[in-house]
Amino acid sequence: SGNDKRSFTLIADPGTEREKTYTQTAQKGNMIIFYPFNGYMDLFTDKECNTEYVSSEDDDQKNITAYTMIK
Repeated sequence: SGNDKRSFTLIADPGTEREKTYTQTAQKGNMIIFYPFNGYMDLFTDKECNTEYVSSEDDDQKNITAYTMIK
């Protein structure tokens, strides 16, 4: 059923003409691993890319949106 899935959405370069959205789904309880690409290294919780995203144990149970930008 749909309730055993979760999603991880990554928005690269938010608010710019290069903005791109990537979404990955997984079973709840399974980790989703972010592999940095093309200079994108850090994940943030806000569109301004000021607050670093820090993962926690319960993240694998919920939908997550994170942002990244080349700093």
